Amino acid sequence: MRIKTLLITVLTCFIIIPSVAFAIAANMQMDSLALQNYSNAAKSMTEKQAVGLSQYFATLSGTAKQIATDPYITRFTKDNVADDKIEAVIKNYTSLIKTGAEDNSALADLARIFICDDYGEIFYSTGDATVVEEIKSNVLAKSTLRNIIFKNKESVPYCYNKDIYAQYSDDDKEKADPLFPKDDSNYSDVKLTVRYKSGSYNVVVFFSYARLRDFSTDSQFTNNTRLVMIDALGSIIDGAYLGNVEDANLGVYKKFTSVADQGSTKRVDNFKG
Repeated sequence: MRIKTLLITVLTCFIIIPSVAFAIAANMQMDSLALQNYSNAAKSMTEKQAVGLSQYFATLSGTAKQIATDPYITRFTKDNVADDKIEAVIKNYTSLIKTGAEDNSALADLARIFICDDYGEIFYSTGDATVVEEIKSNVLAKSTLRNIIFKNKESVPYCYNKDIYAQYSDDDKEKADPLFPKDDSNYSDVKLTVRYKSGSYNVVVFFSYARLRDFSTDSQFTNNTRLVMIDALGSIIDGAYLGNVEDANLGVYKKFTSVADQGSTKRVDNFKG
């Protein structure tokens, strides 16, 4: 009887143990397959978003080039002719910026145009006369534009982060934006900027974040993704948030930039942010 019971027990073990092992192996294989499918889907969504963003950034670059090559602007930047014609075209762009901000028309993303030399000296700027004079009289505005010209590659869109470009003194607690005073109707925490060289001058064009924000919040991927953009200088755009990866409190973003290769998917545990 004992032998019979022992045989039954042994046979049962032979049946159950392989079954359990097979079930565990199958479950692990399914988990791996599910993770692979999820990674592929995430990569596909990211690629589609990247294509849309690339097209948008190309549009910004093209718009800035169109402005920089405007014949009335090149009369000044290349031919050194300063007359009422360039004054008129700057006023026209100022009107386009105001109109675009109101009805989301063409060139609606335009926020400001500066024509300055390599040292940041401003010769022309769109905007109300009082705001333009305030910017021109601000020494910090000059150094900020100089840093934009020095740091930014020509024709490439960058996030305008005043904390990267402006050289604030240690006792400056407010750290006001030198190029977009708060009483300016075009003031915003987030801007994009593109510069072009034109003769001996630089045409620095700023764009609002409105259309890009709409893309990141209204696209078909919104419910499944979180769009974070980091430019070559470390400026971060995460929704309405603007930051800098060099900030000691923002190490969470470096978890991504340090482990992710272009076009790859990476898992980052314990993400908080």
